[in-house]
Amino acid sequence: MMGAAERLAEARRKAGYAEAADAIQAFGWKPSTYYGHENGSRGFKADTAKQYAKAYGVSIEWLLYGTGGNTPITVPNGLPPPEGADLVPVYDVAASAGHGVIVDAEDHVSNLAFSSKYLREMTSAKGRQLAAIRVKGDSMTPTIQDDDMVVIDMTKTNLDFDGLFVIRVGEALQIKRIGRGCRRTSVMVIADNSLYPPVDTERTEIDVVGKVIWYGRKV
Repeated sequence: MMGAAERLAEARRKAGYAEAADAIQAFGWKPSTYYGHENGSRGFKADTAKQYAKAYGVSIEWLLYGTGGNTPITVPNGLPPPEGADLVPVYDVAASAGHGVIVDAEDHVSNLAFSSKYLREMTSAKGRQLAAIRVKGDSMTPTIQDDDMVVIDMTKTNLDFDGLFVIRVGEALQIKRIGRGCRRTSVMVIADNSLYPPVDTERTEIDVVGKVIWYGRKV
């Protein structure tokens, strides 16, 4: 993943300045300071990033943090969100895309920073009403794969609507597609992988954690 110094160099090249010296001359920047910012030997703060972002035609959020699009970045606990971003807490717990993973610890370990605009397009929920967790297993392939990250809107727990939900059955978390059951009192718990047959389950046996509104994976 690129750091701020690497993004600065990329922005400069894409703006048409082949060498750092070309940009320094064009904008009148102090050479030693700029070279330090671009080679990573010196960090730069928001005020300086604002100047660079304006000069190169990029957003300050992208330059500093790599945000501004639909891809979140990880922010450690205790740090504020980047400008123009909102944080979704990441919990150290896995939802099984198989037969269920027992919850050992639901610890808040870090955060995902999403563009505020993008997050608002997905949901009106905020802060602790959202959660990000890992997925384990293969029952939801090809839609969701082992070790993917999902974001859950915990305000959406109504199983009358179809969709992907994180549910708790006993002490095990599962991620499954929910459909209409054979009875009014039941729902169909469905895996996208055809190797796993759907299971008609009484609503009273299911504790709904929330609806999946986003998923992503490492590339």
